[in-house]
Amino acid sequence: MATKTDVANLALGLLGEFQITSLTEQTKQARLCNRFINQVVDEELRSHPWNGATKRVKLSMLTKVPAFGFTKTFQLPSDILRIELVNDGLDYDQYKIEGNELLTDDSVINLIYIYRPDDLGLLDPLCIESIYYRLAVKIAIPLTDSPELRSEIKRDYE
Repeated sequence: MATKTDVANLALGLLGEFQITSLTEQTKQARLCNRFINQVVDEELRSHPWNGATKRVKLSMLTKVPAFGFTKTFQLPSDILRIELVNDGLDYDQYKIEGNELLTDDSVINLIYIYRPDDLGLLDPLCIESIYYRLAVKIAIPLTDSPELRSEIKRDYE
């Protein structure tokens, strides 16, 4: 199981920095990792349909009716990062996302989406690698004051 602390330590290792025992410890390394880890995980999961971060759900219709344009409103899951598929290929002009709701004229919505897992160990190992490289890029300058190292790690990430 890969925890956020494990992923942070992989990023710190790329930078030649000391390992941490917790994201909440009072070190510069932990504070920076804690500040960016959730953002980096979300960015990476949104960038690609990674294995281990996909769910299928039937959305619940709300009683709220859109003011115009569509006739039905559905509640999106709270852990959604990106929509992969709506009703086996509904075109984007047949629905819209507004806030945490999906608007459409369809009466049933089957959704495949990318979500934010609590357990990073569910993710593909290449996704974990991408996350810790992306995190290392974010924290490189504040920790090492080395634009060269940041550029090298960014090249490796890409």
